[in-house]
Amino acid sequence: MAAAAARGSNMRKAGGFIGLVKDAFQPHPHPHQPAGVVDKRAVEKCWKLMDKVVRLCQNPKVGLKNSPPYILDLLPDTYQHLRLILTRYEGKMEVLGENEYFRVFMENLLKKTKQTISLFKEGKEKMYEETSQPRRHLTKLSLIFSHMLAELKAIFQNGVFQGDTFRITKADAADFWRKAFGEKTIVHWKVFRQALHDVHPITSGLEAMALKSTIDLTCNDFISVFEFDIFTRLFQDVFNMVVEVPRWTNAKMEIATTEPLNPIKQDVKKGNMRYVANVFPHKGYIWNYGALPQTWEDPGHLDESTKCRGDNDPIDVCEIGTKVLLPLLMFGECI
Repeated sequence: MAAAAARGSNMRKAGGFIGLVKDAFQPHPHPHQPAGVVDKRAVEKCWKLMDKVVRLCQNPKVGLKNSPPYILDLLPDTYQHLRLILTRYEGKMEVLGENEYFRVFMENLLKKTKQTISLFKEGKEKMYEETSQPRRHLTKLSLIFSHMLAELKAIFQNGVFQGDTFRITKADAADFWRKAFGEKTIVHWKVFRQALHDVHPITSGLEAMALKSTIDLTCNDFISVFEFDIFTRLFQDVFNMVVEVPRWTNAKMEIATTEPLNPIKQDVKKGNMRYVANVFPHKGYIWNYGALPQTWEDPGHLDESTKCRGDNDPIDVCEIGTKVLLPLLMFGECI
């Protein structure tokens, strides 16, 4: 009986993965449509759920560290920007409520806040353990809330909708979006995928799934002009940096070069988590520290200037600036 149940569970898991691949690749004649018109009451309902999430995260037992992405800053900032938007559209709420981007955003915000509340309910005592699976899910959700806030501020600059005039940085990318979607601010993933496939064939379900997990930063099955701009800017003639230790933090995160998919994880020495030293009088590291992907320091090469050899890891890099640069959730299941 137990063996049969286990086999059934494995079949469900395999079917779920295959379903994800098919869903990412195959055309869909009727993509999901966002909820109906959003009114002020719907926004206020979402605010109440956001407030509940904040109260759950403020529990001293959770012990959240004030380092980005910091959900206790993100949700209040999201609340303030939504209030600004409602103020700008006072007396013409019907215009805002019928805005497709705003409807998709609010539906996703409602969904993600409910998921966070459920995470606390189901995780129970595990939420108090920093290295537990539920806490990792909370970090993922925090990163998604961060992307959602950045997108909302870009589309509703100063509280006013400017999605139809949003400027995509790269000219060829802007031309593709305009020809495929006109002045639309957001399109369903399946519509986007088909338009991209027409000019750049997507040859497998795994390729489509990897693309979706890279570009759909807000994990809502829609692609916004903001997300498309971020995605296409990854291919500019610039150095890409993987941020391992964001500014003002000191957890010694590193690219795990020996593990599948090379995840970023905190370094461990003799069973203990490692941290970089605080730079007095500040707490944490004073710059954004990380590495250049797809590079390698050769241990066999002796540098003429420093007389040092490579450390068999990617090339280290520091970004000297005023902003805190966050690691970006590129691959993995969206919550």
